[in-house]
Amino acid sequence: MMKRNLFTLNTHLINRYLLKNTTLTERFKKISKLVSNQENNEPCKKLYNKNFFKIMNNGSFLPAGNTLVATEKSIYPNCAIYGDIHENNIDIKRLTNLWSNSIGLGFQFDKCKNPINVLKKLSEINSKIDLLHRPQRGNFGTLSWNHPCIKEFINCKNDNPDSIYNFNISVTLDKDFWINYNNKDNNALKIMNLISEGIYNTGDPGLLFIDNIHKNIPFINKTIEPPLGELNTLVPCGEQTMYSNETCNLGSINLNSPYFDSVNSDEIINFKNFKHVIYNSLRFLDNVVDILEIPDKQMEKRTKQIRRIGLGVSGFADLLIKKNIKYGSDESFEYAEKISSILSHESELYNELLAFEKGPNELLNNKRNHTITCLPPTGGISLLWGNQGFSIEPSFEDAINIDYKDHIKMVKIWQNNINNSISKTINIKNNFDIKLIPEIIVNAYQNNLKCVTIYRDKSRENQPMNKILCETC
Repeated sequence: MMKRNLFTLNTHLINRYLLKNTTLTERFKKISKLVSNQENNEPCKKLYNKNFFKIMNNGSFLPAGNTLVATEKSIYPNCAIYGDIHENNIDIKRLTNLWSNSIGLGFQFDKCKNPINVLKKLSEINSKIDLLHRPQRGNFGTLSWNHPCIKEFINCKNDNPDSIYNFNISVTLDKDFWINYNNKDNNALKIMNLISEGIYNTGDPGLLFIDNIHKNIPFINKTIEPPLGELNTLVPCGEQTMYSNETCNLGSINLNSPYFDSVNSDEIINFKNFKHVIYNSLRFLDNVVDILEIPDKQMEKRTKQIRRIGLGVSGFADLLIKKNIKYGSDESFEYAEKISSILSHESELYNELLAFEKGPNELLNNKRNHTITCLPPTGGISLLWGNQGFSIEPSFEDAINIDYKDHIKMVKIWQNNINNSISKTINIKNNFDIKLIPEIIVNAYQNNLKCVTIYRDKSRENQPMNKILCETC
């Protein structure tokens, strides 16, 4: 059998990852050395230099873009939580400093008198930043359902879906909303209808289920300064919920890598190799925390306090295709449970071992990192690997033919085993009945999803997920 290429490169990806004057192999060698230099002694530096290079070069792990360009630039976080924003705290210099280093930001607009004006102001500042070939990170803004301006917020993209293009917007729904909605309160029903119309017309807004987010928050055992505040918003693609002034660095395991080809037909992947990559990937991301260059003193302090990282996956749908398993079938759910539970168990175990070896985080109980797994969208690195399915997504062509309940069930299975959140779209057909959209939202909430994005096929002229445009997302 002909061995397939482990990586797919085109002009866009070469420019995106600053590869004009180097090769991926050379880049991996430099990154491995840089990250392994954070180890405590020479034998460990040599061992993990070798291990980190191996898992990148064999196509089984890659860090996200801001780390992948390391050695050409400093390692900046992938994303951060700016937190509460309002008319009187728009710090243009601070925002520009963060955005200029390709850091996507999450905002919460509840303290704004006029959130639409603030949103447009932020979008305008962001749009003026030119990162040349590096992609501008998207941003995330959320507003609670009971804010006086919620209706205008929901409708702010209706006239032009591509306006405020650099922000995903979301409505925060809490327990009070669901009490009102279930009691047929007129205002709650009207807001649900407006949300449904917005989703049908443009794919916006998304939904943030704040009480689901607040369940099972890892315990922090002491008061820290500045105070943590509330978990009230997400990073741009929804995979991490963090406190204000936190940042994160991300990486993903490629389930479609030949390194995971199973030795026998009973296994969907080689679990021995899978565990090996989990351990080394987590150690890699933990080391990156120590060498992040964070262009903001508040964020630098909070990041080093909490040490949050995000290990995810890519190529789950490709793995299913390789094994002739239909996405959304009982067998696909069975394997989702098996893979995600092993990812969770081994990650938690190794996080404790890291704490024993390198020292625990004084804020946590026998752990080194606050949360360690999430499922980012993996756009660029999935393209590098040549995967059709980003993260746990099916290919876009398949996605619209999968029942929304199966999309939600897949997220639920992974979410049960993932520390943080999941970037996942519920795709619906162009002729989907708008009256059924509230049913999707209720189903997602009842299945303990933390957030949800729903996209109707061809609802935007510049469709963000077709093959032509996915290279720029």
